Amino acid sequence: MRPADYVVLYGMPILFLALAALLVSLYIGQSPQIGVVQRIRNGAVKPGMSEQDVLQRAGPPKGVVEREDGGFTYRYQSSAWDPERRVPIEEDAYVDFGSSGVVGNVTFDSRVPEPAPSTESPAGSSGSTRAGASGGSPPSPRS
Repeated sequence: MRPADYVVLYGMPILFLALAALLVSLYIGQSPQIGVVQRIRNGAVKPGMSEQDVLQRAGPPKGVVEREDGGFTYRYQSSAWDPERRVPIEEDAYVDFGSSGVVGNVTFDSRVPEPAPSTESPAGSSGSTRAGASGGSPPSPRS
């Protein structure tokens, strides 16, 4: 056999496997990044940290609520998948700062979002319904 035959004999299967691995990794995509709430839950934000430390480790909050006692609360939010219940969940982390600007407490909340209201009228109904007209109000920030 000539040297070129060895290149084809061994090189082509290696090239095929490398290309297949590349295509599979592109199809699957990157591994999901850890959400900000999970990072906070894993200890990125702890009581005693300054506001600058929190901003550096967790980034800007989704919302800020100022309290009457001079303190304030940062609200962080992210979505995740609950593999046990097989549903999406929304998670919130609340970082409470005292009037001195130091973290006093970190709390968490998670919930399953309600399905979007249907825009279709039920069979036999003569009236129409607007999407989103469910009679409820959106959740207000924690105070």
